[in-house]
Amino acid sequence: MTTVKCHQDQPEHVIVITGCDTGFGYDLAVKFLRTSKKRFTVFAYCYSDSGCLRCNSLNSPSNPNTVISLKCDVTSESSVVSASTNVRTYLSQPSPTPRYLHGLINNAGVGSPGTIDMIPVLQTPGKPFSYQRDIEVNYYGALRVTKSILPLLKSQRSKNPELTTSLINVTSMAGLVPSPFMSAYAGSKHALEAASTCMRNELGVFGVKVCTVNPSFHGTPLVDGIGDGVESLWQSVEGYGYEWFKGMKVKSIQGSKAAEWRAHNVTEVCFRASYYKETGQRMCGTDAKYVLACLRHLPRSVQDFMVSGHPFAPFYVGGNVEE
Repeated sequence: MTTVKCHQDQPEHVIVITGCDTGFGYDLAVKFLRTSKKRFTVFAYCYSDSGCLRCNSLNSPSNPNTVISLKCDVTSESSVVSASTNVRTYLSQPSPTPRYLHGLINNAGVGSPGTIDMIPVLQTPGKPFSYQRDIEVNYYGALRVTKSILPLLKSQRSKNPELTTSLINVTSMAGLVPSPFMSAYAGSKHALEAASTCMRNELGVFGVKVCTVNPSFHGTPLVDGIGDGVESLWQSVEGYGYEWFKGMKVKSIQGSKAAEWRAHNVTEVCFRASYYKETGQRMCGTDAKYVLACLRHLPRSVQDFMVSGHPFAPFYVGGNVEE
C-alpha cells in the first residue's frame, strides 16, 4: 500500500462518499485515506452500523488523513439532511489550516434482477427487490444527497472564484445499454445518467465539475449477489417453466460473472475523476469502452440480437414456457 505524502500544514480537502459499507465506496475511502498526496478528510456515508465501524477502523494516529463515518440512509430525507448538517458543521469549525469541500461521490446503489412481471413496482416488507427500491436508492438517493451538499459546493465558489469542486455520479453501462432481466436497475441508472447531463450543463458556471462513471460488470457485493432472491421472484409469477428459469440464470448470472472485471478498476477511475475534477463520462471495463460503447450506435435490431440473442421475439430458453 502506498504511504501518504502530505503534511499537517496543508489545506484540508473534505470529500463526501456514499455507499461506503462495502464495494466501490469502501475502496474509495481507503484510496483517499492512504494514497492521496493532498490532505483529505473523508465523510463516509454508510447504511449500517457495521459499515460505520469498518470505515472508522481505517484511521491511524500517524496518518493526517481521516475517515469520519456517518450513518445515512439515502432513501430518507431526514437522514440525508442530518448527515449533510454534520458536514456543514465540520466545514464551519475553526481550523489551523483552510478547509475546502473538494467534492461528492454518489456511489450508493442497489440492483433488482428479474423480468418486468417478476419485479414488484412497490417495495414489500420482507421482499428484497422492487422498482421502487432501485429508483429510491440509485436515482432519488443520489438527488437527495446532491441537493443537500450542493449549497456548500456553490457557496465556496462565491467566496473564492478560482475554486472548483467535483461531483461524481457512479451510474452504469446498464444506464446506456440495458440488458434483459435488468429493467429496474437499468431504468434507475438511465434516470441518473440523464440528470447528470443536466447537472453538468447547469452547474459548470458555479465551478462544479460533473462526471459520470459507467462501470460494466465488476466484482462487488451488488454483482456477486445478483442471484439472491431470483428464484423466489420466478416462483411468484406464472408463465415461466423451470427450463426457462435455468436458462435465465445462465444468461443473467453466469454471463455477468464471465464478463466481470476487478473492482479496483472502477475505484481508480472514480478516484482520478474526483481528484483531478474531471468532467464528462468515464467508462470502466474493456467491454464498456470498445464493445458496449459501439453497440449503442448500431441499428436497434442488431443491438437486440447481440444483447438478447433473438432480434424479433422475447427471450424464451428452449421454448419451455408454460402456456
